[in-house]
Amino acid sequence: MLVAILALGCLVPGRSWAQKAEPRIAGHWKLNLQRSDKLQTADQDLGPYATQWGGQPPMPPARDSAPEGERGTGESGRRPPGGMRFSGMSDMTLRMEARRPPQELTIELTDSSAIITDENGLGQVLPTNGQKLEEITAGSRKLKTQARWKDGDLRVEKQVSGTDTKLRLTFRYDPVTTRLTLLVWLATGRDLPSEVRLVYDRLESEADTPK
Repeated sequence: MLVAILALGCLVPGRSWAQKAEPRIAGHWKLNLQRSDKLQTADQDLGPYATQWGGQPPMPPARDSAPEGERGTGESGRRPPGGMRFSGMSDMTLRMEARRPPQELTIELTDSSAIITDENGLGQVLPTNGQKLEEITAGSRKLKTQARWKDGDLRVEKQVSGTDTKLRLTFRYDPVTTRLTLLVWLATGRDLPSEVRLVYDRLESEADTPK
């Protein structure tokens, strides 16, 4: 699921992100399951914690009665907010986004941004000049997002601070098939990076539909 991002970041000093945009990426797209890489189901890939934990079991609560020397720094031995017990939750957003791609996409382009919305109306307004966006996740960690054009592809990179989890989304228009390809690359730091190729068909508007 795509998450709305509202916070604004800062421009990266000393770097030029000027790249030629591909206007044909814009439009309303629907996932073509037959042409896309097969996605593992939640039961096969994520196990019993698929819905709430992104495939990782919940961390046990901090122990109030832990032996001296093993207690956290918080009151009564509890770990302070933002402690390690939140690490599985903080990068869950990226893992879930990688494994559950949108069934439909609407992409709008301006001279300086891309607006990407899923079938539920949840969207991102992404500056395409390399500007970094930040939002706070569980455990007070920062989710950093950066978008830019590269060789005609729209590349969106995301990472949660304090974790090794990285997500890269590459939107690519194929002029031969006139379809949209979405490459979803995920690295968690625990396993080898994985990449799946998703194919989207352009949806015809009512005005373009034969009567």
